[in-house]
Amino acid sequence: MKRDARGSWKRGAVALFAALTALGALRCSMPDNPGLPSWDVPLVVTLSAERYGLDSLVSRPGAIQESGNGIDTSLGGTLQFVYTDSIPEKKVGDQFVFNPEQEISYINSTDTLFVEPNEQRSESIPLGDLLDVPFNDGDTVPLDTIFIPASSQVIELEQFDSLRVVHVVTPNGGSLGMTLNNDTEFFWNEIQIQVLLDEPGNPSLGAAVFQNVQPRETVTTSIDLSGDSLKQNLMLRVEGNGPDQGMVQLFHSDALTFTVSVTQISCDFAEAIIRRQEPIFSSNDLVLDQDDWISSAQIDSGFLYYEIENQTDVEDSIYLDFLDFFDTETNDTLKLAFHFGRANSSENPWVLVDSINLAGKELRLPLPSADGEPQRLHARTKSVILSSGEDLDGNPRFARIAVQDSVITRFYTGAIKFGRIEGVPKDVTVEIEPQSQPIDIWNQQPDIQADLAGSLLLEDASFVVSLGNSIDFPARLILDFTAVNSRADPPIRTEKTYDFWLAPSQDELVIPDVEELINVLPDTILF
Repeated sequence: MKRDARGSWKRGAVALFAALTALGALRCSMPDNPGLPSWDVPLVVTLSAERYGLDSLVSRPGAIQESGNGIDTSLGGTLQFVYTDSIPEKKVGDQFVFNPEQEISYINSTDTLFVEPNEQRSESIPLGDLLDVPFNDGDTVPLDTIFIPASSQVIELEQFDSLRVVHVVTPNGGSLGMTLNNDTEFFWNEIQIQVLLDEPGNPSLGAAVFQNVQPRETVTTSIDLSGDSLKQNLMLRVEGNGPDQGMVQLFHSDALTFTVSVTQISCDFAEAIIRRQEPIFSSNDLVLDQDDWISSAQIDSGFLYYEIENQTDVEDSIYLDFLDFFDTETNDTLKLAFHFGRANSSENPWVLVDSINLAGKELRLPLPSADGEPQRLHARTKSVILSSGEDLDGNPRFARIAVQDSVITRFYTGAIKFGRIEGVPKDVTVEIEPQSQPIDIWNQQPDIQADLAGSLLLEDASFVVSLGNSIDFPARLILDFTAVNSRADPPIRTEKTYDFWLAPSQDELVIPDVEELINVLPDTILF
């Protein structure tokens, strides 16, 4: 037996109880009121050499109620053939189980971690180091072309406190701010500042060039650090020149001041103090490869599995929000929050593995706008890098992070079974294993069944099928019947298929025109 269904529906069980009733007028003369079954009214069947009284054909009183089948008399001088049986129950709801097998992973790599030193370092070249002539404060002296002397060209900066080394990602990983304060009465054609690492070989991080710098002017630029390694010890190499200055008033407090600042750097490797970061949001969808669309469903059983892995040397918080699972009491979405510690290394990460029982939760999904479009589970992850922590004395401690380190969140669901479902089934087919039902309506008189097969013709027969139908959508019911009279010689076998559409929650079905099945006087019906 097959059943197809379309439309909006609620999960329910279909229990088919078939009461098969065949009414037929025998082709013979009978009194209008034959009376009780004990009457001995001869009945002649023309194709048989035997005679049978009604007491041979008609079931004894109460037999039909006991056995569910038999032949009885009815009004209008007809015989009533009655057969009842229960078709095996098949629950349509058992077909609706989600088995999402995909796994969703959120990976926040260290290129999304930021070092925020918020530090600056300043050094100056006093006016006395720029000139090789003696002067007193307030003196006005004539000056020719000016240069920054070689003895003053190299400036060592005080080391940064919050970083030891940071490798800046590329592109747009961060920059050094460079400010020149020309606190002199000199005009400079050009001042060039090389930023160097204070280590053997003095690798350069870049240069800042200022041109046409006016007296008492402050100018600012930046040096892109993308792809470079910033370290805590820097030095500057400065070169500059200016035209004939004419008469200039001089003060010992005058100077060229250079200020290097670093604010936020995105890195893929660092040994630095990591401070609390802005939340990082990720979202993704889990495609549900189902034949049916669900708008809401009460979950009977199922689990949500998750795994959180911190490979970084910083403390983190993870917030998971599953936007389609709802608490039926509070109507809130399913949310999880975790705080986890720093990893010893990427090879020895901090890991949390657990699951959530979804039983009692409600799944709510928007219906797709087009046929063939899948439904999806939506999830959102918020990661918050808290800090690299403090040492035993309460001082901020350094953390080491590397390009291969990540904060990873994985989740997936197992099979989810539903108790109540509302939605749109697109095409549900339920097949029931055929069953064989023996029939004995002749009170164990097989000679009657054998002799009358093909001779006792019912003119108008129908089946009445009672349904335990609680599904709220139209259902197509395809019934395959085979009637077998194995006592006839030779045995008789007749097959018939009936195709019907059931209205939502329809609880009774009348199947007409079943004379071909009944007239073989079956001792077995297959369906």
